[in-house]
Amino acid sequence: MQSQARRITALGGAVWRLVVHPVLQADGGTTAFLVIFEPAGKVSSGSVNAGNSDNDDGSVLQELATTREQLQTLMEEMAASNEEMQALNEEIQASNEEMQAANEELEASNEELQATNEELVSVNEESQIKSIELAIINTEFEGVYNTIDFPVVVFDKALFLRRLNNAAVRNFGLSIAHVGQHIARLNFPDYLEPIGGMLGSVLVRAQKAEFAVVTDGCAFQILMTPVLDSAGDAVAAVLVVLDNTDLVLAQQKIQTSQQRLLSIMNNSLSIVMLKDMAGRYEFVNQRFEELFGITAASAIGKTDLQLFGADIEHVLRRRDLETMRIGAVLESVDTLTIGDRVIQLDSVRFPLFDQSGVVCSICTQSTDTTDKRRADEQLRLAAKVFDRSGEAIAITDANAVILTVNDVFTKITGYAVSEVVGRDPRMLGSGQHPPEFFEAMWSSLLANGNWQGEIINRRKNGEIYPEWLSINSVNADDGSVINYVSIFRDITAIKNSQRRIEFLATHDELTGLPNRTLLNDRLKHAILVARRNRQKLAVLFIDLDNFKNINDSLGHDVGDILLRQATERLQHSVRDSDTLARLGGDEFVAVLGDVDADDINLVAGRIVDTIGASFQINGNNLFVSASIGISVFPDDGDDSVTLLKSADTAMYSAKERGRNQYQFFANEMKMIALQRMTLETGLRLAIETGDFRMVYQPKVHIHTGAIVGAEALLRWHDRLLGDVSPAQFIPVAEGCGLIIAIGNLVFEMVLSQIARWRSAGVIAPQIAINVSAHQLRDENFVDRIGNLIALHGLPADSISIELTESALMERIDLVRDRLLSLEAMGVTLSVDDFGTGYSSLAYLRKLPIRELKVDRSFVDGIADQPDDRSIAKTVIDMAHALGMRVVAEGVETAAQLHVLRSDGCDIAQGFLFHRPHTPDDFVLALAAQPGAVDESSVLLVP
Repeated sequence: MQSQARRITALGGAVWRLVVHPVLQADGGTTAFLVIFEPAGKVSSGSVNAGNSDNDDGSVLQELATTREQLQTLMEEMAASNEEMQALNEEIQASNEEMQAANEELEASNEELQATNEELVSVNEESQIKSIELAIINTEFEGVYNTIDFPVVVFDKALFLRRLNNAAVRNFGLSIAHVGQHIARLNFPDYLEPIGGMLGSVLVRAQKAEFAVVTDGCAFQILMTPVLDSAGDAVAAVLVVLDNTDLVLAQQKIQTSQQRLLSIMNNSLSIVMLKDMAGRYEFVNQRFEELFGITAASAIGKTDLQLFGADIEHVLRRRDLETMRIGAVLESVDTLTIGDRVIQLDSVRFPLFDQSGVVCSICTQSTDTTDKRRADEQLRLAAKVFDRSGEAIAITDANAVILTVNDVFTKITGYAVSEVVGRDPRMLGSGQHPPEFFEAMWSSLLANGNWQGEIINRRKNGEIYPEWLSINSVNADDGSVINYVSIFRDITAIKNSQRRIEFLATHDELTGLPNRTLLNDRLKHAILVARRNRQKLAVLFIDLDNFKNINDSLGHDVGDILLRQATERLQHSVRDSDTLARLGGDEFVAVLGDVDADDINLVAGRIVDTIGASFQINGNNLFVSASIGISVFPDDGDDSVTLLKSADTAMYSAKERGRNQYQFFANEMKMIALQRMTLETGLRLAIETGDFRMVYQPKVHIHTGAIVGAEALLRWHDRLLGDVSPAQFIPVAEGCGLIIAIGNLVFEMVLSQIARWRSAGVIAPQIAINVSAHQLRDENFVDRIGNLIALHGLPADSISIELTESALMERIDLVRDRLLSLEAMGVTLSVDDFGTGYSSLAYLRKLPIRELKVDRSFVDGIADQPDDRSIAKTVIDMAHALGMRVVAEGVETAAQLHVLRSDGCDIAQGFLFHRPHTPDDFVLALAAQPGAVDESSVLLVP
């Protein structure tokens, strides 16, 4: 507490004391102050500051202390009151919350009561609907109940009548008024006199009962059924009375009919037998007993196998099973051998069905036709042949007047039966045979009784057709002719097919030109003529260049059109006396007879010029050229085989010299062809025997000399030819179609070797494999590479693929798709021998190429030939600009290496560093270097 006295001017100079008291809270803290103003008495202005006397001050202080104590007491009381008010307020707040909760519970209860009320209303409505439905069902039940045409009466457990239908009212003289009466008071008919006791028994046993009553010619079936409650106790009984009089009478009639039927079957001339599904006899008649010598008693219950043995059982059982399978009537002729007798039966089998429609028995009716069949066999066969013959048949009398014809006759001639019966067969004459023809026919017919041959006749529509005709006479017992039977068939289709077959046997189906067979015949004939007349003969072997690309890219339909157009041009290029043939594919041969050198040059040049012109097909301008090989008789051969082989060899020479030209055969070509054949034979054998091997020439970092990769090179050692250079056998393999098989073998050998190295702990750098254009065209190439890589468990970047520029330029879209697939797989792609082809930079930049190899032809002169160095430098700069690394192959001198280093080449390959190594030597080379450099570390962009 603090206090000070101050004079207050506004109060006339009176002196007041200001006292400040802190107000203590219950927790001991101070949050408020009590300020008190009290007068201090009048003092002079000069003595205020000097203070009052000591007595006045003591009195004032005592009063202030007392007042402070009182105020303190008052503050404590006020604090206590405040706490009580606070507690009271909290109690009121709690009471309010309880009242709020109670109010919410009341509202929830009210809502539940309202929902319950609504449910009760809904249940009430549903109950009313169910009541209406039950009333309707009861009405319907009453209607059905009263619709029943036989009496139905219901009794309760004490046998008091509860319900009856209209039929009971009509039949028993009862009415609705009898409901509630005991059964003993009801006047039932006499045959129901014991019904009361029976119903009582039914109620006691809780089981249904029935009995039959026959009275006054009527038959009744009485049914008594208990009505059971949920506990299984009988609470009522239902009495049903059925009048079966008509049914009984029907059964009596059926029994009478069965007896009559049995009598008929036993006296029938036909065999009647009935078998169950297992083949056991259920019934046989007396005719069965007589024919087979078996009594019915011994047959019933037995099978055919038990009665007759396996042979007869096989025949009869097979027919029965067939009848079961088709579920319909089956007619057959059964031939049975019993002892020394052969019996023929005309049998009809039909299935018998039970109430569910399932076959339950097989009934067979058979007639013994052995004697009749023998007598009618010839007639039946004749009629069958006549009706079902595939050839036309006409029968005439002795005067050649038509008596009848079959259906085939009408189909061939177009005449109906009514139009030819009674007329002479000459109505079919075509007028193309002279009288002598028919005179010879009749002479042979009268002398020999038959004639056959080819004859031309006319159909009803005037069409002329060939037929093969046979005429036979039918004689009476005295030898006189009573009928003629003519049989013929239309051989138009045969003639056409024969002509077509003869044509196709000697001609090409697509172009209509002679094929190889006819060419050989004509060439042999031409050689005979030339030899006899001492003339020269030329054979031109013509091959269409670029046809395969057109056929593969645009389809075989376009290829066929081109071949037909080329055939027309070739036909106009040769003379009419010359032979033009197609051997197959895009190969043609022309045989020129009686010619000299000028004639040959003229025809060959004309063919080259006319084939080289554009072909208009489906709006496209297509171009092919002709490579022609020429052999001359007798200079280049004196037989057809030698001349064709010589011309073929000359044709290959024309292709090798640039195509679109012709070449005459020379003896040197024969040696080349022989070598080519020898190489092809050796290659085929090498593929089978595994005579190929792989060597690996390292590729080195041009600055460090470290091995960063290798190129896999194929080597072939033949047992007869020795070591054969790839430059010799690769072109032969491409020409004879073996390159794909060899390429697949190379991939298998390289990947197997890489896998073996890895198994031995040797991680070889990336191995490059050369791929030809033929392999790249193979639609299975990419999948095959992926499968081989996966088979050997190798990463795809273990290998790279080297392609020539020419391979990249064939079928560009297809090549691009294949290369993208290989890149997606992880295989690195390289262009080999770059600079020797015709690829464009714009095309290369669209391909996933990662490496260019400068051809050795530029590397050879790079140190001393400015042009070669300029080309190599341009290739290096261009490759780097495209983000590719550059490999120089064929590096053999230090001078070449120096230039390549200075021009920025990345990798080098050649004898200066390494010769091709065997797999073991390659591993030694890897181990001998100071440290391998990963190929990926080679600078790609300078």
